[in-house]
Amino acid sequence: WGYPGETPLLTRSGSYAVVNGVDQDLIYVEGNWLWFQDLEIANFTQLSGEYPYPALRLNPTNNSRFYRIKYHDNMSPMKITGASYNNVFRDCDFYRNQDPYGSDGAGTDAYDGGDGLVIGSITSATDTNYVYGCRFWWNADDGLDFWDNESPVVIDSCWSFWNGYIAGTFTTAGNGSGFKFGPSSAYRKVTRCIASGNRSWGFVENQSLAANMYLYNNTAVNNGTLNYLFGFWGDGAGTKAFYNNVTYGGGCLFDACGYQLTTTAVESTNSWNGFTVTTGDWQSTDSTQLTGAR
Repeated sequence: WGYPGETPLLTRSGSYAVVNGVDQDLIYVEGNWLWFQDLEIANFTQLSGEYPYPALRLNPTNNSRFYRIKYHDNMSPMKITGASYNNVFRDCDFYRNQDPYGSDGAGTDAYDGGDGLVIGSITSATDTNYVYGCRFWWNADDGLDFWDNESPVVIDSCWSFWNGYIAGTFTTAGNGSGFKFGPSSAYRKVTRCIASGNRSWGFVENQSLAANMYLYNNTAVNNGTLNYLFGFWGDGAGTKAFYNNVTYGGGCLFDACGYQLTTTAVESTNSWNGFTVTTGDWQSTDSTQLTGAR
């Protein structure tokens, strides 16, 4: 933990060097029942020729807590992998993470892996992972990514915006999803979240054919291609439920673009179910508030 009232900065020293072919995370942890709080993990930037390693990676970890972590300006997302479950993220910020030299250090796929937080490559888990009150912005690829995560995930009161660009600009970089949920067969429950101004998609199931997905009271605004992308990969098994969600401006809802959301979807009182949303419905449309003090 940081000392009360202080936020220690953990970063690379001037003499730190990544050796290609050897795992060189800035911080690598295996263990359970861990607690990280009030820490800034930052400036582990990618240099030419370096493979992008996380500034913090845990593989695996169970029953761990991550509170008020500032993870930014690193070459790779914070990652939790392996058989990891019952971990809680609360009030963390993930921003300006980018890999300008790509996965091989030579720029072959530049900016394609610079997410904010990845809880992925989890092949087996016996319980849920949780993300509460976290922010994700100016990450070169996606804000929050659950690629190949077979653990259930609950996400509440998070906001993800301006991802998919080179940080501080609107120059195209990686995929640009705000919340990316798959592929997976485990359920996702997303409540009271905001996806705004991401380069491509706000909320996207990402090949999760069999997943049960529940989206309640979420808002997607001005995402570049689609605010909500569900159903593109087929229906699969399980239920996709959408209640009280808002889509506004920019990209449209998937089925409003001429496609079907999903034939098995349960929908009620969403803005696309016969409601009209205007700028007058918002207390403020000032996007600079997204990065303001908590």
